[in-house]
Amino acid sequence: MHGETRILPVCRKAWIRGLMRSVENLIAHELIGLRVRAKHATDRKHKPVAGTIVDETENTLVIKTRGGERRLPKKDWKFVFKLDDGKVEVEGWTLVSKPWNRTKHAAKLMRKWRV
Repeated sequence: MHGETRILPVCRKAWIRGLMRSVENLIAHELIGLRVRAKHATDRKHKPVAGTIVDETENTLVIKTRGGERRLPKKDWKFVFKLDDGKVEVEGWTLVSKPWNRTKHAAKLMRKWRV
């Protein structure tokens, strides 16, 4: 038995739900690779931006669109993420933090933001 690799059963729905991105735990996961539609939170002159997130920094998201890449400040935009179990709209200011800190401290942040 020593040295063998154990394969964990993946049929436990609660266990799978804890690892997969969902509406309830989105901020606890990596955002890169998600489909997103962004609209400006305060200025209606800006056109909505739709595409796939390709990079994330503390204050910005880089979204790959048909016309190229757009770097958007998180705090000024609202984001609608498309997930397997539905869509979720997130105020950009709630995402402002270093990505590794947000995922590391997600439980604390979820309580703070009452998500």
